[in-house]
Amino acid sequence: MRLIIGEFAKLHGVGIQTLHYYDSKEILKPAWIDPETGYRFYNEESSDRLWKIKALKSAGLSLKEIRDLLDADVSYTEAIFEKTAKELKNRIEQEQQMLKYLNRSLQAIRKWNQGDWVKEPRLVEISDRTGYVIEVKESDDREMRFRALETFQKHLPLHVDILFQPSRVMKIDETDEPILACYGALTEVPLEDAELEMPKGQFVVMDHIGIHQSVGRTYDQIFQYCRKNALQWTGNALELFVIDPHLSSNAENWVRQIQVEIQK
Repeated sequence: MRLIIGEFAKLHGVGIQTLHYYDSKEILKPAWIDPETGYRFYNEESSDRLWKIKALKSAGLSLKEIRDLLDADVSYTEAIFEKTAKELKNRIEQEQQMLKYLNRSLQAIRKWNQGDWVKEPRLVEISDRTGYVIEVKESDDREMRFRALETFQKHLPLHVDILFQPSRVMKIDETDEPILACYGALTEVPLEDAELEMPKGQFVVMDHIGIHQSVGRTYDQIFQYCRKNALQWTGNALELFVIDPHLSSNAENWVRQIQVEIQK
């Protein structure tokens, strides 16, 4: 078999420019070049090599790695494949996190569209959660809060809002006033180095919708529910951002779920 470059490109479903590029990078050189016309020709060995190139490229290897592998022994191939497999595993894990974030956001948006919110206080049981502390205080201005968020973000492979459930960790003082303790990055996945731990337990929850009503009033409704049902809170609470400015520019769509921990 001896095919001119156009025929060879058509046979293998690649562009002529791609073959020129592979030649310049010494990945796949023509089997023969006509010295008079300059026409490039390829043969059976060229087809075998291109087939291998396409397979390795589909596996996620770079062209440099492919060039080195084409003439390598099995030991070198093993090392490159182990490296590529590790990188691919990391990408898959990140994409799974992205999918989880999208599904969580879609669930919140669909609940909004259906009006399916916790509009009255409700006692529920919530599973274990762990997470990390983002050092933010109630007295911090917006610039200081963003600095704290960006400092935390530097160590993450994806945006914090994708990897974690963004939240405000609250402490309820003796006057029943909720005070911000810190920002929290929470997850239901156990973390060995967790800085925040919220064990499985009972919480009175209520969704705070929009901005017309103060968050304090939502807390008051939760406290009234607790008193009516002889429930005593621990002083720990969470505010989870369910629909925030990332999902809607309309403040009337924003939803923050308030969860007040109940004593056992």
